[in-house]
Amino acid sequence: MDVNRLVASAAERCARHPYVVLSFALLLSVLSGLAVARLPVYTSRQALLLNGWTRSSRNSEQHPT
Repeated sequence: MDVNRLVASAAERCARHPYVVLSFALLLSVLSGLAVARLPVYTSRQALLLNGWTRSSRNSEQHPT
């Protein structure tokens, strides 16, 4: 099938059923909002301490004793 015909067919289906397209977009928006709400938000200090990185551990890695 030709790409132009495929795009024209998809555009025609979207034009005939706009509420289906809007419902799908709304569903994706809600799902992405839920996913973003589950992401943790850290301060810079929390982000550094989360991985166990501190100034003393950094110095010990650079200068092994």
